[in-house]
Amino acid sequence: MNDQELPTILLRWSNESTTSPGMPEPNEVIYEISGDVFELDDVENEELIGKFSLYYIDLELALNRGKHIFEVFDDHSDELCKYYDALFKPGGEYDFNENVGKIDDFMGINLLILNKLEILPRFRKKKLGLVVLRHMVERFSSGAELVAMKPFPLQFEAIRESNEWRDQMELDRFPKFETATTKKLHDYYRKIGFVDLPGTPMMIRSKYWKFPEIS
Repeated sequence: MNDQELPTILLRWSNESTTSPGMPEPNEVIYEISGDVFELDDVENEELIGKFSLYYIDLELALNRGKHIFEVFDDHSDELCKYYDALFKPGGEYDFNENVGKIDDFMGINLLILNKLEILPRFRKKKLGLVVLRHMVERFSSGAELVAMKPFPLQFEAIRESNEWRDQMELDRFPKFETATTKKLHDYYRKIGFVDLPGTPMMIRSKYWKFPEIS
């Protein structure tokens, strides 16, 4: 399957924004977007195939408003703090660290994080995940040169209780070997140009890098 044979994909999401008098809270520079993924047929009928979520972090705005960079990540979640540790210089500098610099000379400091993509079982192994991830980069990376992700198999997430969507995902059918499965995910994301960030579980790419043809 090459790009010309890939199906048409639709992402649909809703969003909201808040503000407060005075200086913004760190979370006000983090835009969290989540929604549904649909496949469109020839007459544009929609069929739900999955869900996605991402973060756009406007660090240039945070810097202009005098916010400490660690605050931006720390006040949101432990998971985002891991991106701070992996990507940025210690001590509160608004600059990427040496490991990032060895991969590319990223000029801006805004950041797009691809947080999660879930594809329903009957649509897997059709390259649809790569199509959606590529579109997420193209659609949401405006103003953010560096795109990051942490590949992690969904079946190993700590979920407190079952729900209808998780049941539909049939995660119990996935492989049970975390290390091997994580490596397989890294190999998968390399197909759209992501590279490993040394010493971390993260992968990154520039939005300006050409996307390889999906095959």
